Amino acid sequence: MAGQICFAEMFVADGKLREQNLAEELCISRMVVRLALGEVEREGLVVREPNKGFRVRSFTIEEVTDAILVRGELEGMAARTCAEIGLADATISSCRAEYLIREHARKSALNKRLGFDAMRQHQQTPALPGLSLVKNSA
Repeated sequence: MAGQICFAEMFVADGKLREQNLAEELCISRMVVRLALGEVEREGLVVREPNKGFRVRSFTIEEVTDAILVRGELEGMAARTCAEIGLADATISSCRAEYLIREHARKSALNKRLGFDAMRQHQQTPALPGLSLVKNSA
């Protein structure tokens, strides 16, 4: 969870992570936050600074590029494996549900950053004659 928070742009690179703030924001104890930060440190997403706590790790362009390339290869391998051996219906349903949840969260975060509600904006778009794609569905 702490890794998702770092990448959800709640914290900036090299930003300090305060256990108390995280505990309050996530409604969990500081001990759980401390354990989670230790796990995220092992994943390389945060850095522990002696007597100072944790900070979000910054990444170089090369590291980001490498990570994107590796992720692409892994996703390709996973897709090939799924195509070759198939997936159980329950797994497919679970993947769809996870995708929908993440897509909703991504759109909500984007709308929050842009400072507007996309649905409200769409409903206020005037219908233009001859352009069926722009017509208001309401």
